[in-house]
Amino acid sequence: MTLLTWRYSSRQTELVEDEAKFIDLPNSPLWLAYEYPQINPSEDIVARPSSGLVKVFFPLRHPLNQTLEQAQLYWRTNHGPIIRGLAGGSHLKKYFQVHRFEDPIEQQLRAARGTKVPPYTGHAEAWIDRAESGAAAGTPEAKRAGQLAVEDEANFIDFKNSSMWIAKERVVIDRR
Repeated sequence: MTLLTWRYSSRQTELVEDEAKFIDLPNSPLWLAYEYPQINPSEDIVARPSSGLVKVFFPLRHPLNQTLEQAQLYWRTNHGPIIRGLAGGSHLKKYFQVHRFEDPIEQQLRAARGTKVPPYTGHAEAWIDRAESGAAAGTPEAKRAGQLAVEDEANFIDFKNSSMWIAKERVVIDRR
């Protein structure tokens, strides 16, 4: 099923009815997105419960004085290169930018789910080694990396209307 041929059917109705049993649909943002891997190592990186890795998930909204396109352009072309350049000092193992794109299907899905809250501009995903970053936290390089990242984020993120959580990944089917 492609975005161009998607049609709402009784199967989607059943799915939405089931989701409503455990999801606050009106207050759960929904968006379609493109993924832009910024730091994508060759090895498989998973923040398993037994590992020292954590995954930071940062759904973000842009300031009202910027359009979606302006914020995403800045995020992709200014912030991305900054984070890639700071990766060593921050002990960032993997970093993805996931940018929302507007499509009629998004509005159809939001309407079907009764979504009332606005979608995010996108979200960032970062995998960090806690042991490495903890050991380096007091170094000038790590402090500077954190400072530069947060200062630059203020150029395209509305922090008050964004969110963040830190997670572990539980792989259900591992084909390696």
